[in-house]
Amino acid sequence: MLRAPMKLLPIAGLILLAVAPMAPGAFFGSPSAKDPAKLSYQKDVLPLLKKYCFDCHADGAKKGGVAFDTHRSHADLLGDRKLWEQSLINIRSRAMPPEDKKKQPTLAERELLQAWIDYEVFKCDCKNPDPGRVTLRRLNRAEYNNTIRDLVGVNFRPADDFPADDAGYGFDNIGDVLSMPPVLLEKYLTAAEKILMQAIVVPPAPPARSTRLDPKALAGPVETYVGATGTMRMFTKGAATMRFATGNSGEHRLRILAAERISGQESARMEVRVDSNVVKTVSVNGTLESPTRVEFDVRLNAGSHTLAFGLLNPHDGPAGTGTKYSRGLAIEGIELAAPPAASPSLGQTQPTVQRIAPRQLQGGNSTTSPDAARRVSGKTPLTAKFSVARAGEHRLRLSTQTRHVAPEQTKMEIRVDGKVVKTIDVRGDPDLPHVAELPVQLSAGTHELSMALVNPYSTPKDSKGRSQTRAFAVEWVEVVEPTPNAVLRLLPDLLLVGYNAKKQGDGWVALNSVEEDDVAFDFVAPREGEYFLRTLAWAKPAGSNAMVLTFMKDEQVLRQVKVEANEAAPQHYEAKFRLPAGKHHLRVVVLRDKTGLSPEDAAKPLTGKTQKGTVNVHHLELEGPPEAATEMLPETHRRIFFKRANTETAPQVAREVIGAFARRAYRRPVTPAEVERLMKLYELGRKNGEPFEGSLLQALKAVLVSPHFLFRGELQPEPDNPKAVHPVNEFALASRLSYFLWSSMPDEELFQLAERGQLRKNLEAQVRRMLKDPKSRALVENFAGQWLQLRNLAIVQPDKKLFPTFDAKLRTAMQRETELLFEHVLREDRSVFEFLTADYTFVNERLAKHYGMAGVLGEEFQRVSLKGTPRAGVLTHASILTLTSNPTRTSPVKRGKWVLENLLATPPPPPAPNVPELESQNELTGTLRQRMEQHRANPSCAGCHTRMDAIGFGLENYDGIGGYRTRDAGAPIDPSGELGAADKFKGPVELANLLARQKQDDFIRCMVEKMLTYSLGRGLEYYDRCAMKEIADGLAKRRHTFSGLVLEVVNSVPFQKRRGEGDAHAANR
Repeated sequence: MLRAPMKLLPIAGLILLAVAPMAPGAFFGSPSAKDPAKLSYQKDVLPLLKKYCFDCHADGAKKGGVAFDTHRSHADLLGDRKLWEQSLINIRSRAMPPEDKKKQPTLAERELLQAWIDYEVFKCDCKNPDPGRVTLRRLNRAEYNNTIRDLVGVNFRPADDFPADDAGYGFDNIGDVLSMPPVLLEKYLTAAEKILMQAIVVPPAPPARSTRLDPKALAGPVETYVGATGTMRMFTKGAATMRFATGNSGEHRLRILAAERISGQESARMEVRVDSNVVKTVSVNGTLESPTRVEFDVRLNAGSHTLAFGLLNPHDGPAGTGTKYSRGLAIEGIELAAPPAASPSLGQTQPTVQRIAPRQLQGGNSTTSPDAARRVSGKTPLTAKFSVARAGEHRLRLSTQTRHVAPEQTKMEIRVDGKVVKTIDVRGDPDLPHVAELPVQLSAGTHELSMALVNPYSTPKDSKGRSQTRAFAVEWVEVVEPTPNAVLRLLPDLLLVGYNAKKQGDGWVALNSVEEDDVAFDFVAPREGEYFLRTLAWAKPAGSNAMVLTFMKDEQVLRQVKVEANEAAPQHYEAKFRLPAGKHHLRVVVLRDKTGLSPEDAAKPLTGKTQKGTVNVHHLELEGPPEAATEMLPETHRRIFFKRANTETAPQVAREVIGAFARRAYRRPVTPAEVERLMKLYELGRKNGEPFEGSLLQALKAVLVSPHFLFRGELQPEPDNPKAVHPVNEFALASRLSYFLWSSMPDEELFQLAERGQLRKNLEAQVRRMLKDPKSRALVENFAGQWLQLRNLAIVQPDKKLFPTFDAKLRTAMQRETELLFEHVLREDRSVFEFLTADYTFVNERLAKHYGMAGVLGEEFQRVSLKGTPRAGVLTHASILTLTSNPTRTSPVKRGKWVLENLLATPPPPPAPNVPELESQNELTGTLRQRMEQHRANPSCAGCHTRMDAIGFGLENYDGIGGYRTRDAGAPIDPSGELGAADKFKGPVELANLLARQKQDDFIRCMVEKMLTYSLGRGLEYYDRCAMKEIADGLAKRRHTFSGLVLEVVNSVPFQKRRGEGDAHAANR
């Protein structure tokens, strides 16, 4: 059997910390018989080092890479703080000198060394402590997701698509390691777009209103010329002018099709004037067959205007053939687009628009591309079926092109259900299609549209057999429905789409019954009343049976309908129901066929026969009482657009919306200048015809990609002065507090207290409120998940042959058990020592079976007693035991190392090079404990392994996935051990209690270090020792409760204050 190699760790003396650059918990000080200020290195300290340490760490000996006599000066020796940090830990814990050394320092000598190191090396003024400084840091993935949730209210996790965050000091919220890779900026832009499109209902932009100006109206030295796409007006010198009128003031857009007749070496230069003012000068090099398109904006007032075109560089052509050719400028087409109509105010529902694409049109000429404009040149009309949800006056919009063949204009007859609606002159060309619009009265239901060529005609064939055929083409048709006041229409981007449902990319979602797919949304009914849930759908059955679509409210089936419409003619389907005020889950779903099943069987998930095929839905529409119009908008929309706007008030409302959103996103007050910069994006959107909400969306997107949102920064009065210590302002304090406890932005209560300058006065009450809030589960996921390394459980892979019962459900249950214990200590404000000694746990049926517990049934977790069992606290949780094992067996080394690092904050040094793997020593025999004891006979390994292995062997009753056992390799397991001469234990429960009783100072120091590091988002430094001691002392006074730990951290100097950048202790070295 192959076994994963295991390397044992050697003695390293007073080695440096390998992972963390410091061990601040060591600085809790020690009583001494002498005044530390009177201690001398030469007289008091050096003799002790020579007596107990120099054998291994001086005079050429450098065990663990540590030597006390290699520094060039006494100052360098004192400046090597990492050396003294670990020395202090080892002296205090009696790890050094090793137990097998005959010469051991007395208690008084240990206290003297501790006092000198504490006073001389880590000299700090605890009456004027250094709070340190926190690097400007970006939100990590968890913080980004949670902040978006609380800021906008969307129900998805955009940051899950971001690159993984780097971690430092055991956590992934450390500013010094949260880098900004280039790909992340692109991810931020994409996420901002998706977030706001899900949160905001943006009505369709008002239709563009354009007028075609006939070139034949141009006056001047012009001639008529029939070009490739219609009648042009050409001139060779001077200018051609025309009059036109517009009914609106504002920014208009002029589109011109122009061509040149070549003469000489230069292209024609065209000057365009409006009311005698030059607005554009451009070179024209297009041909009569392929003219140049010129497009630009011009500001016009309502009324009459003059438009003039001038040829700036006329040129006479050569003579000699009886005909004189001159450079010419031809104007083929002129279109004037007026400013869009004012968009409706917030909360006013927009007309719904249904577009008929070319692939849905039948008849006309044959085509090779189903998505190209459909052409008609003969007597076969284009037809299409469509469905409307309600009766009333609708509008038809047609995007058309024409092939003009003199002497008549191309004409189209439009019919609905066989009745002529209107006959129109067809305009437009491939470069500039024309949009025609006409009203039509329709009843609710399905209708047929027909578009026929009234006057087909072909010119006689010329000498080469060629002729021209009159024709029109249709790019698309839109049916604009009249919309009552209270209709909410949600496209797929705003819906909850089932896991297996397929978004088709053209606005449709395909549902099947394999997993009972659905589209749904959560809706808060503002008042009780009659509602309609409606969708546009078509089916693609795989058999002879029609597909069935089910409308549901919460868990209640409202209506089931057979969907018999096809892709060419989708239909509206709806359910009418009474809805009480409050929150509801509305959905349309393709269910399995449960005909003939008992109610019990029908209630089971994924029972019944699968429907063969798919139902394709386009949107969900909810129609409610007219008086509920504004209130029916989604909560995410109303959260942002908290105030209605009309044409007059829109700019001011936009400022208020932007200001309120930016204030919450930036987590501080915003300045008028910041709001005005964002308003420019809103104004640009309005200028380009965007509706009110769409224009604001651009400004809000800028907020979501701003450094003020993505990074957590704190304003400082003297940012470059390391001696300038000051309390963080109340908004920064609110952010520190919320990202510590919630991994998210402050809520409104914190904001308001900060604005009134009263947060510090109410800090304890706010901490207790926040710990009770469900959002404090972030401490479970992000603090406990990293402190206890639970996140690593997702990647461990126990050997399937050796541990066949391990599966995904067991893995999930293992992690949930530990999370629930942490959450219980948090919610019930229990002592933090219960992490070690809890005589209860939380299991479901799967985990209980793994533990050999009877009487636990179902998937739900329940609290059970551990009294009388071989388990207590997190040390005996299967999650911890599994992630500290090898794939094929247990690992006492990993388990012991995990305890030293994560519960006692005394990490062992790394292994020395060239130490043989355990498995490579074939002469070792017996149980794992026996083989390791034989291996530990190597002096290079004994020191560290004595501590680690003792803890790990105490957990040997648990196999590689945490199952309890009493034998290993056929021999009884011996779980006894000792942590010191007086600290003996007989098994895992005694070990847990021993750690809580005899090592409680180390455990508290570890908890303080981990919690303070996580709360600050930075690694701790030696000058944090004052704060750590105060936190530990305060925690003892609060009976070691979880809230006491949090409160002491929140009230500490490093959390409350900061200083400027730079080294505040340079003068001390």
